[in-house]
Amino acid sequence: MDLIAAVRTEISSHYDAALRGRTVLAAVSGGVDSTVLVHILQKLEPEFGYHLQAVTVNHNMRTDGSSLQDALFTRNFCESLSVPCHLVEISRDELQKTVDERNGGWEDAARTLRYRHFAALAEELQAAAVFLAHNRNDQLETILERFLQGGDAVALRGIPRYRDPYFRPLLGVTRQDIERYARRNGLSWRTDPTNADTAYFRNRIRHTLMPLLDASFSGWDTAVLKTADKASLASQTLEQLADSCRWKQENHQVSAELSSFLSQPLAVRIRILYNGLRVLSASGRIPYGILREFSEHQAPVSSNGISFAVSDGNIVLSEAVEKQRPVEGFCCIITGPGTYHIPAGSFTVDSPDGVTASACHGETGAVSGRFRLPAVIRSATSLDVIRTKQNTTKGVLKILSEWKVPENRKNEIPVIEDSEVRGIWGGIAGYDDWFVLQGVNGE
Repeated sequence: MDLIAAVRTEISSHYDAALRGRTVLAAVSGGVDSTVLVHILQKLEPEFGYHLQAVTVNHNMRTDGSSLQDALFTRNFCESLSVPCHLVEISRDELQKTVDERNGGWEDAARTLRYRHFAALAEELQAAAVFLAHNRNDQLETILERFLQGGDAVALRGIPRYRDPYFRPLLGVTRQDIERYARRNGLSWRTDPTNADTAYFRNRIRHTLMPLLDASFSGWDTAVLKTADKASLASQTLEQLADSCRWKQENHQVSAELSSFLSQPLAVRIRILYNGLRVLSASGRIPYGILREFSEHQAPVSSNGISFAVSDGNIVLSEAVEKQRPVEGFCCIITGPGTYHIPAGSFTVDSPDGVTASACHGETGAVSGRFRLPAVIRSATSLDVIRTKQNTTKGVLKILSEWKVPENRKNEIPVIEDSEVRGIWGGIAGYDDWFVLQGVNGE
């Protein structure tokens, strides 16, 4: 595939001559995708007449200093192309503050801050566009991830090619074609070691699910992209109808006319509630079941600090002025089969052999991985680490942050410990599970 021709076509079809004499900004991480993108944009600079600059971000998320080395590599590479490069530093304190504000994880906070800096620099430079290097593989991973997480039509449309000021000219190009271009042109790039860690949900899609689909279901990728296109068309209608119901904000609540809400089909009502949560700037995750139930019956309900109610002919979404108090730390000693109690509710322990056991939460039906007896089920501490598939260790609280568990709910997630931290039982609260199987049966 001729990547230069592909990018030329994308820029021409979207911008035509609008970039001539203007600054354009390329976001470059040092990975192969963005390295190839800035290389191509530099080659096309005389043809389109834009003034190319680059931006790279040091998120300071890796304590070994490699993230700074990535940023310095990127700056040096851009300068070798005579492309000015802005190096943005994000401090650990800034990351932690954003994690706390958004009740999310480190990756979510890094992305939020990255795009915030992109937008600020684009405004400062009066840039006509910010070019991003997402590719066809990224699009497929995103759609599969959102599907497996129960995403609706709006989520399943995937990554947009254009959303002012961002433009993704490589979105139809495979990662294989990008790497082929890099090798053919003698380009070097950096590799983030966390991209290979299948403890991350996204990486399991990339390294486990997609190869399986490639081997067993020919043409699956084209079918998924067609589904995304259909979802995009459906979501446009959905959002237009939902926007007809206007939200008004006052202090810690938003309201909309009940009659306008009830005049819409169920799918549109649910989208209206999503819009209301966005206007409210609600940081917690509200289960789809809650939104559907309220959309159908309008009975008062609360979830994750947000209350849904009907008052004086309006739908009202309100956020508690005082943050929900965190669950106090807990500890439950498991000596054998039976019923036990923790703040998240009762659970039963089953042990057919009297040596190993598993637990089942009564309210949710979540089943733990196996562990050795005796054991302790307790809240996590800052000192807890758990083994990874690579036989290294990782902080439990860091994992909870990456799962986007709000700070005031981290003490709800049980840690199971026998001779070591055996598992993180996230399923009990609607999150992932992480269990170490090796060593349970004495192997």
